[in-house]
Amino acid sequence: MDSASQPPDILPQIAVVICTAHRPASVADTVRSVLATRPAASRVIVVDQADADTADPLTEFDGRPGFVRIRHAAVGLSRGRNLGTAAGEAAGARIVAYTDDDCVVHPSWLSGFSAAFAGADDIAAVFGAVQAAPYDRTTGIIPAYEVRKATVLRGLANKARAEGIGACMAVRVDAWRRLDGFDDWLGAGAPLASGEDTDLIVRLLHMGFAVAETPVAKVIHHGFRDWPSCRPLVAGYMRGIGAVNAKMVRLAGLAGLAPLATLGGRWLTGQPVVDLNHVPPRWFRLRRFLEGAATGWRLPIDRRSGRFFPVHGPTDLTPSTTGYG
Repeated sequence: MDSASQPPDILPQIAVVICTAHRPASVADTVRSVLATRPAASRVIVVDQADADTADPLTEFDGRPGFVRIRHAAVGLSRGRNLGTAAGEAAGARIVAYTDDDCVVHPSWLSGFSAAFAGADDIAAVFGAVQAAPYDRTTGIIPAYEVRKATVLRGLANKARAEGIGACMAVRVDAWRRLDGFDDWLGAGAPLASGEDTDLIVRLLHMGFAVAETPVAKVIHHGFRDWPSCRPLVAGYMRGIGAVNAKMVRLAGLAGLAPLATLGGRWLTGQPVVDLNHVPPRWFRLRRFLEGAATGWRLPIDRRSGRFFPVHGPTDLTPSTTGYG
């Protein structure tokens, strides 16, 4: 169906990509919420990286108009998002929005992204708000990210003003193509466990694009972690962030020092921008950050795209599971 014949409540230029590796039951709620957005996406693409024996809560959507499932053995969130984005591009999408399989999107999620992109031609990515579902804060965490006001950032020096979370973001396909996609070394399931969203901001700003945040596009995050589980989660976060910041300095030189200094100030004051319902021990965070930075400093970089090489990385760098020490 071409854009001229699309129903008026369909956004023909926008596709949605959801990656799932273990097919939690919550992914069905995610898909349901995306299909209920108005106006709706032209395609809802689920990249299914689960093995054949995993329970499948998605069968109710198979064959539904606009729903596409890509079954692929590729491991890692970045690789899954690249597969899904390529499928969206092939279907004619000019913008791809992403959320996670433990989130429920707001009904006006896509229109919030669309309005933000309309604000300026050079905006290549938009991040929205990630709100935690109600939970008992004495028992663990649900990571969240608040966006207080609409913001457009230009220049790497301003990077620290937008951190963003990949559970609520949208990217122009032509900019994604310029970057050669998300970095396979980063993100859940990859050697460096996280940071693919931060890396996206860094590389776009370094290439001269603008990045925006909007409070209008928002999702509810249901990804609860109990206290023992949050320790390896934070370790992975910090290793990924360390690698991205080392890459940023290597790519941008002195221009990469300003956002790094802001990050150091947050470390000193204990004021992270992502709500983790607690402040993890400072020296634990620093140690994991330096581990990631050491890796990010030695990995070869494709200077044109800003991606780490080799594309699919070795398997000997697994996310840290060490507790706080």
